[in-house]
Amino acid sequence: MVRIDEVELLNKAETEEKNYNWEDAAKLYEQAAKLFLDKKLFEDAAKVYTKFGEICLRVVKASQTKEDYQNWNEQSVKAFHKAENFFNQTNNNLLSMECKAKALNAMGYTITSIEQGKETLKESINLCLELIKIYSNKNDNKNLIKLSLLALDSIDFLFYLCKEPSDFEYYFKLSRNLIEEAWVRLKKNDNINFRTELLVNENILFILNRYTELIYGDKKEEELRKKFLMRCEETLDLVKECDDFSILGHVYFVTGGHLCFYGTIFAKEKNQRIKLIERGFDLLEKAIIFFRTTKDYFNLIFAIYILDYLAGVFGRFEYYQKRISSDVHELEIFNKVYDGFHTIHGLYVFRLSLVYYLNFASKGFFKDDTRKSFAKAGISYAKNGLENLAFGPFIAQDSQALTIFYSQLVILADEDDPQQEYIQKMFYYADQAKIHSKGYKGGTARSAGFDSIYRANKTMIDIVKDKEFKIKHLKIAIEAATSNIKYAIESYNLFLAAQMRLGLLHEELGILTTEKKPLMEARELFLRLIKETSEKGYYYHYTAACYEYIARLEDRLGNHMASAEYYEKAEEAHNKSLREIEFKPLKDRVNEKIKYAKAWNLIEKAKTFHKREQHLKAKESYGTASEILATLRRFNYEANYYGAWVFLEEAEDLSKREKYNEAISSYEKTKDLFDTAKIMIRFIRKNVRRSKELK
Repeated sequence: MVRIDEVELLNKAETEEKNYNWEDAAKLYEQAAKLFLDKKLFEDAAKVYTKFGEICLRVVKASQTKEDYQNWNEQSVKAFHKAENFFNQTNNNLLSMECKAKALNAMGYTITSIEQGKETLKESINLCLELIKIYSNKNDNKNLIKLSLLALDSIDFLFYLCKEPSDFEYYFKLSRNLIEEAWVRLKKNDNINFRTELLVNENILFILNRYTELIYGDKKEEELRKKFLMRCEETLDLVKECDDFSILGHVYFVTGGHLCFYGTIFAKEKNQRIKLIERGFDLLEKAIIFFRTTKDYFNLIFAIYILDYLAGVFGRFEYYQKRISSDVHELEIFNKVYDGFHTIHGLYVFRLSLVYYLNFASKGFFKDDTRKSFAKAGISYAKNGLENLAFGPFIAQDSQALTIFYSQLVILADEDDPQQEYIQKMFYYADQAKIHSKGYKGGTARSAGFDSIYRANKTMIDIVKDKEFKIKHLKIAIEAATSNIKYAIESYNLFLAAQMRLGLLHEELGILTTEKKPLMEARELFLRLIKETSEKGYYYHYTAACYEYIARLEDRLGNHMASAEYYEKAEEAHNKSLREIEFKPLKDRVNEKIKYAKAWNLIEKAKTFHKREQHLKAKESYGTASEILATLRRFNYEANYYGAWVFLEEAEDLSKREKYNEAISSYEKTKDLFDTAKIMIRFIRKNVRRSKELK
């Protein structure tokens, strides 16, 4: 009868487990383990205590209070230690070692001391490696895969405690070897649970590579990611009939995220890129549903963060706005749950809010006061996070975030704001980002240093008046922007934007120094970008911007008809870009750019007519351009200036025809309008400078 009771308890526990009632399942497993123990059935007790420890960790993942989180984690550790002791009593040393490794791994959920946490996790990893060596001699594929996965899980915890770039290299190599060997062994002992866990661990390795090593155009990494994409697709096909939402959640999350990241960096064709990203978003949204159903809040946090982060990267602002506030609010509860512990999942709760503040502080279509409030909130949040941050790449990136926040405050500062203090702090955090980014081979961590130095110096270029001061900061910004291009790996968009920014810096340097060389360097950069973006047929907004920049350069070089042609091409490209835009404020901005390009096409033609002394044609072009500019909220201050040129051209024509009195009258009107334009420009200059976005 005792055996029946134990069996019934185990059956009930399995039923609760299948229904994702983790706490009820854990209590039933504990009862069953105690029954086995009462009957001195130590091996059976050890097996059930092992299961109890594993389910306790599922309760940990489902915990919504710090008390529950800590309590169930302690129970998990104790359960594994009990299993370790009972296996030891039955002379099953291998399982005893495995349970000790599991106990040490479980301690990774509640690390309070970084150094102690590292030692604990390293001990777990070394036990796993010792067991792998033993099982290799026995050719035991199942246990080899199982121990490889446990080792990888502890390595994942350890990675997020690493501050120095040198800490990553050994464990990257170890992880890659364990993963590849496990995939080979999986062919002989395929198991959907093993396969899913292996996908999860390899995905984490790619995420970490993206932080610390990835360089744009890395062919070796592209092949590895292509291979992983195939593994994701194979697994996705295998789980079509699966009814385990935990497995489905993990497979959908890993596959969805990888489709997006692969698509945005490595996919070459427009249709392929869009298809990968659309599929990725769909799978990530489904993964979130599965994680909520299974109460897997760790992975729910990861999935929500990745989805919102990618929405920002891809410029899906309407989608982003619809969900970001509710997502931040939903995950706020977990700040309290994980407070005081160095955990991966706690890091990403923090990062979601940081991304939220960053995105809204830098958006030019918000009012200045709104942007300033987001920047100040972001500064407070980022500083608090930096105090206890253990993960090196995020130290560099959070210093970069603080540089961006202070840059926004510098640009938006009014008379009552301590702008000099903001400037000092902006450069302090830019230097911190540079210091903490050194040593990384690539990735977003390496980019953080160069980008921060660029942003701080670009901010000064935008706000100071002294010519020599501007030139000094321009040269530093150009050096940083040039170095940063190959590390701009967040997306293909960012890679293009990095090159455009460099072109703009060269242009500005050429203007200030009156040297032709920087202008020609800018021109060549823009022409290369036009070729690349127009060939892909997807990045019309970049194509349009480059046409505008070249048109501006041609104007400075005195090639007005060439400039007019480039403005016409810019207008065409902007019209094509509208097809890709859903976010209404952005669509409105592009429509304004279309009209602005049309106006400048006419202005450049007018300049050509003026040179040819075809003054009436010049007058007509200036007049139409002035009328268009008057309708544009951001550019209507230019209408008076080019309206003055209407009367100037009229006066020139009258003078040419010897109608001097009428010409004098037109010249007077010209003077009045130029005076009005000067007053208006002075009045709005400060606001224009404030709202100017960093390129």
